[in-house]
Amino acid sequence: MRVKIKIIFLSLLLNSCYNNVEDNSSIKTEKVTYVKVVSPKHRSFTSRLELIGNALPNKKVIIHSMEGGNVYKLYKDIGDKVTKGEPLAALNNPELTRQWKSGKVSFDIAEKNYLRLKSVKEKTPELTTVQAFETIEANYLTAKASYEAISNRHNLLTIKAPFSGIITQRNIELGELVQSGLNNANAAPLFEIMDVEIIRVSVALPETEVNNIHENLSALIHFPEISGEDFVVEVSRMANVVRNQNKTMEVQFDIKNNVHNIKPGMYCSVSVELKSTSNKLSLPIRTLIAMKGEYFLLNVVDGLVKKTAIKKGLSNSIFFEVLSSEIDSLSYVIIEGKSLVSDGSKVKTVMSDE
Repeated sequence: MRVKIKIIFLSLLLNSCYNNVEDNSSIKTEKVTYVKVVSPKHRSFTSRLELIGNALPNKKVIIHSMEGGNVYKLYKDIGDKVTKGEPLAALNNPELTRQWKSGKVSFDIAEKNYLRLKSVKEKTPELTTVQAFETIEANYLTAKASYEAISNRHNLLTIKAPFSGIITQRNIELGELVQSGLNNANAAPLFEIMDVEIIRVSVALPETEVNNIHENLSALIHFPEISGEDFVVEVSRMANVVRNQNKTMEVQFDIKNNVHNIKPGMYCSVSVELKSTSNKLSLPIRTLIAMKGEYFLLNVVDGLVKKTAIKKGLSNSIFFEVLSSEIDSLSYVIIEGKSLVSDGSKVKTVMSDE
């Protein structure tokens, strides 16, 4: 009887110990972490956007000949300044020259016949018929049109500058045979001309910043090769389209280049001060998690941590704009304790003063 009582007592004791272990383990699994959170707010702040720019000429053109021939005169060389309409080179085309001279003779004869018959018709109309006069007039107009056409072609043998600028390339030599760029797609270019009186600084603006920039916005431009001189200019033009290849939009700034110290092809730093609008939500920068070029927030929903991917808008060292449909002004975003939790962790929140 005593043995049975002892066995029952030991069974009750072991069962009690097992229940205590289960209670302790359940208490451990229910342990929660306290984190500090903030809610997004509408606020205005400024941010300085640093970009790399490339200096481009205001205008650039590669000149081809519109008639074939051999080069018998060169008026300009690389580095020379030219004005609009100034000759750069002259070509010789014997066949075209022969047609031009022949056309001039035909036109002169037709013009004389027309003027003579016109004078007779005006003074003594009964001496000529309408049909005869119209035939002479038609011959004259045809000869005139033909001569003007061949004269235009002959004038194209003189290569002229389409605008004022600087010769940056010369690809021909005296005596070289050139082909018409109108009839031959593989015709070699003769010259390259650039207008550098105004330099266009081109920058590739990231997609996230395209709505923060506008025309007439000021920028500070610095060329490392030009010491002691920075340029304060305004946005001159924007492409207003984001390129799929690199998700950027081209923005250009015009700089007057009176002394020609800025050369096309130079690189520069472009600093633009942007202002965040108060209609966008922002958070302290300490809430942001950056991983492999992507941005995340730890958002607390119903007591559980949710890792939320976002796009970061305008930012400075204190705040950043939140671009996400999953984050609103009622969201609770962890600002302290991020390293203590992970996605799905159970937490209790304490509002931060930030």
